[in-house]
Amino acid sequence: MARFAARAASSVDTVGPSRTPSLNEGIMSYPPAGPPPAGGPFAPPSPTSAAPPSTAPTSTAPPPYPGFPVPVQPSAQPRPAGVWQAILASASVVIVVIAHFWEVSRLSHQSALLQDLEAGNRVTLAEARVSDSALNHSVVLQMAVTVIALVFVIVWAYHARGNAAAYTTSPFRRSKGWAIGAWICPIVNLWFPFQVVKDIWAASDTDRPDSTPLRAWTVTAIVPLWWTCLLGSSILQRISDSVYNNGATASSVHTSLVLDFASAAIHIAAAISFVLVVAAITRFQTQRYEQSVAAAQPTAQPVA
Repeated sequence: MARFAARAASSVDTVGPSRTPSLNEGIMSYPPAGPPPAGGPFAPPSPTSAAPPSTAPTSTAPPPYPGFPVPVQPSAQPRPAGVWQAILASASVVIVVIAHFWEVSRLSHQSALLQDLEAGNRVTLAEARVSDSALNHSVVLQMAVTVIALVFVIVWAYHARGNAAAYTTSPFRRSKGWAIGAWICPIVNLWFPFQVVKDIWAASDTDRPDSTPLRAWTVTAIVPLWWTCLLGSSILQRISDSVYNNGATASSVHTSLVLDFASAAIHIAAAISFVLVVAAITRFQTQRYEQSVAAAQPTAQPVA
């Protein structure tokens, strides 16, 4: 017994202190569930399970056509031209010109009364009041139709600007929001609307190659003629109003009448030019839209 105890003690010292296996070790000591592998539990691993790592080279080739720029796509999708917006904008501008001439006729009547008064002819108080009332009503009417026309023109410009973005990749000078703000913001409304309409024309023009920037494309003379006539008419009308308000004589009223009549005549040229510009842009965008629709339709394959 002493010899067995000594041998047991020597075996404990050789193996080391004993410890209780943990739960994980107990679980990991059991083989996985399922049928035993083929060839018994001590079969060598299959060649597929111990296959060496693949030595095939990893593809690190650059993308095809390196250095070529990514094609720039238009910022909008083609849509039909705003025909009704164009009609309403053009009609409202014509109505403004008619109201302008009505105001000129009332001013002419008042000028005639003042000339009669200075010549010693009899002018009744009722006639003077009727003349003043008619002139005031004509001014209010002109202002009202001008505001309405401005709304219709802005609606047309915004719709046309959105359409034009679908037919070019060249940048516009003004963002789409300026198709609204350009007409109502002080100071910049002296040239921003012209730039907006000019870029809409250039982007919509079917003769312009897409590689040509919008600024470099020469538009027809009708566009600058429209804007020049519109500015000239507005300036003359403001001068006419100033002369009328600062003078109470027949001479000052007559001078105001001449300036206002010249303003109305130039206003006619501006209105005609604007109608032609709107019609041309609408025609361009209609042709562009029809071309885009035709290009998107699949071509019919011949039947064998």
